[in-house]
Amino acid sequence: MSDEPSRKALPSEAIRIVPIRETYDGSLLPISYTLKLDATIINRKTKQELQAVIGEKALDIGKKFLAVHPSGGRLRISHTGLVLGFEEGRWVVIGAVSASDWFSTSENQET
Repeated sequence: MSDEPSRKALPSEAIRIVPIRETYDGSLLPISYTLKLDATIINRKTKQELQAVIGEKALDIGKKFLAVHPSGGRLRISHTGLVLGFEEGRWVVIGAVSASDWFSTSENQET
């Protein structure tokens, strides 16, 4: 099985009401990412940049996450498309993405 299977693990549309800054302790997809201070988002395992997958809109997505999580750093994704940043020893919600705005993910692997 590939580390980067189908996109169907994430919703086709991003969640509209997102609990920004709330602690998250639910299930996470197995892949982790890095949000850099220049708004670049990178798959930590493959080193692939989101911009290579979805084009220039990747920087807008990164900027949106930096506005909420200005230190950048580790990111994870929930099965519902919530984007989580790690801070002060916990995962907090910093936004949401749809399948078309993110890397390929796996629907049958959990952390």
